[in-house]
Amino acid sequence: MASVTRKSPSAELLVRAAEAVERSRELCAATRRLIEEIREEIATAQGRDRQLEAALSKRESVSARVWDTLRVRQEPSSSR
Repeated sequence: MASVTRKSPSAELLVRAAEAVERSRELCAATRRLIEEIREEIATAQGRDRQLEAALSKRESVSARVWDTLRVRQEPSSSR
């Protein structure tokens, strides 16, 4: 028959408190990792957004030049 070792109530509370502190530290570390991942994803999304804005600006510029070219070509024939 195995003997059961009983801890004093205060010793049991200390063990539980130490376990709770360890769980809290683990949760804090996990939260910090998650926050860092989120920051990286935000930075990536912002970089993509800047790229898309630059591409849109370029397309708008090209579109405006094409539109002006087409309008200039049509003006002489419409004034006759």
